[in-house]
Amino acid sequence: MKLPCELGVWYILPSIRSCLVQELTGMGLPQKDVAGMLGITPAAVCQYTSGKRGCKVELGGDAVRAIQELAGEMAQAQNVDLRLRMCSICSLVRADSLPCSTLQCLGTIPHSE
Repeated sequence: MKLPCELGVWYILPSIRSCLVQELTGMGLPQKDVAGMLGITPAAVCQYTSGKRGCKVELGGDAVRAIQELAGEMAQAQNVDLRLRMCSICSLVRADSLPCSTLQCLGTIPHSE
């Protein structure tokens, strides 16, 4: 059985990063700057913007709004605890994932073990 945080790491966080990258680059920030802000490589930013990474989980409205707010704060160089905010957004996504406690019910994540 996969723990909720395991599912978050493999499926939800990449989708959150993808949305966050889209927001930040959409604000005109260079990919190199976005990479530095998120602690990822410029190549990863390119993969997120092209849709090659982080496309497994559709994010709900609350999560998207939280990501947009976070992106705005980051773009304004506000002091942001990215780890805490990402965890909070991941929790929003998991809470929005229908009545089940894991994303396995959505059919996007394979059952295992």
